[in-house]
Amino acid sequence: MLPSRTAFPEFGFVYNYSVRASPWKNGTGDIAAEFVNSCKKYGIAPGYMGAMNNAFLNVRSGIVGTSPVAGQAVITQDQYTQILLAQLRQIWTDYGQLAEVSTAPFTITSRPCNWAVWQPQYRRRRAV
Repeated sequence: MLPSRTAFPEFGFVYNYSVRASPWKNGTGDIAAEFVNSCKKYGIAPGYMGAMNNAFLNVRSGIVGTSPVAGQAVITQDQYTQILLAQLRQIWTDYGQLAEVSTAPFTITSRPCNWAVWQPQYRRRRAV
């Protein structure tokens, strides 16, 4: 979706969930920038919705699985939260104010959201 700077070498794998690793536009495309620019062009306020599923990270409905298959990273729920927060910080930093942020992956599952981790991100952006 975007040229992600999210990297966690301490997790023991390369997390390159980025269009930089894609042949699309020779790895230089930025779908998020195109989306935000199109929203601005038509007077629409852009928003963000967190990822609910990620096959590489073995995440389904916002929950990290306990039985990875070959090719999947082995991470904890806390590490997944760190990845989402890093992506959210990059989106807010690179693409400006968002009209809405959805935490749907954390509200539709049986696992409660750790608001102590997420709230500082929301408060910081709401003050903008």
